[in-house]
Amino acid sequence: MMLVRKIAMGYVVVGFSYFLLWHFVLGPTDKANSLLQAFFYIFLPAVLVFPYLIVEAVDEAIRRRRE
Repeated sequence: MMLVRKIAMGYVVVGFSYFLLWHFVLGPTDKANSLLQAFFYIFLPAVLVFPYLIVEAVDEAIRRRRE
């Protein structure tokens, strides 16, 4: 189960990094490149789940402090 969680976290980190790269660097310069757009939509779920993972990590840290 930990391996699956690490893979999911890696997907989210890579996806969120690509989203930021797309938004600030790649997007404004070349919007016609279909491969970059495909990567954007592949990593879009990672961007959408990122806030949930932050809340989960904070909740886990608070639980550990209470114990």
